[in-house]
Amino acid sequence: MLTVAVDSESSSIGHELRGHLDHMEVKLTRWPVTSRSHLGHDLVITDVAHVGRVIESLRGLHRPPGVAVVDVDLDEERARQCLRKGALGVIDLERTGPAEAAAAVVAVAAGFAVIPAAHAQPISSRLERPPELSSFELEFLRAARSQSIESASDAVGLSRRQGQRRFKTLMSSLGLANHLEAVIAATRWGLVEECHSRNHSGSRSASTRATRS
Repeated sequence: MLTVAVDSESSSIGHELRGHLDHMEVKLTRWPVTSRSHLGHDLVITDVAHVGRVIESLRGLHRPPGVAVVDVDLDEERARQCLRKGALGVIDLERTGPAEAAAAVVAVAAGFAVIPAAHAQPISSRLERPPELSSFELEFLRAARSQSIESASDAVGLSRRQGQRRFKTLMSSLGLANHLEAVIAATRWGLVEECHSRNHSGSRSASTRATRS
C-alpha cells in the first residue's frame, strides 16, 4: 500500500482526493512540516504556497519522499517554479477532476513525473533556457565553479560575508539549493562558457586598443 502525507497547512487538498485514494488503496495522512514522522511515506502533497518550505524541510534526509503540488489555477509560470524547486508532480484541480488527480498522485508516488498536458511543451523548453543574469553574477558563477564561495567572493571584490549573502540570493532566484547545484546548472545552461567568452572578447579588445595606441 502506498502512503501519502498531506502537508497540514494544505490539508484541504486531501479532502477532495481522500475518497478516490481510498479506492486505490492509498493511505492518506496529515503531516506537520516540522515533524520527522514522514520517513515511511512515499509522497508528500502540498500546494503552491508551501512547496518551497516543504521541500526545504526534506533536504538532507536519507531517501526523502517525493513532493507533489496539487492546487488550482496553475499557470505555466507557477507550474515551472514548482518543478524548479524540486516537485515531482504538478496537478491542477481546475483542469483535472478528483479521480484523475488521485490517479496522478498515485503515479507520482510510484516515481513518475506528472505535469499538466497544457504546460508540458512550454515548460520543457523553458526549464533548459538560461536565466538572464548580470555580468557581475556571471563572473561570480564563473569564479565559484572552481573554488569555494569565500575564494570566489575575494576574486570578484566582495567581502566573504557579502559574497555569502549575494550567493544565497542568487541561488534563491535560480531555484537552486547549493553550490554544487549552481555549478551544474551554470554549466548546463552554458553560462560559464558565456562569461568566459565575454571576458576573452573584452581582453582581446583591450589588447587591440593597447596595440593601436
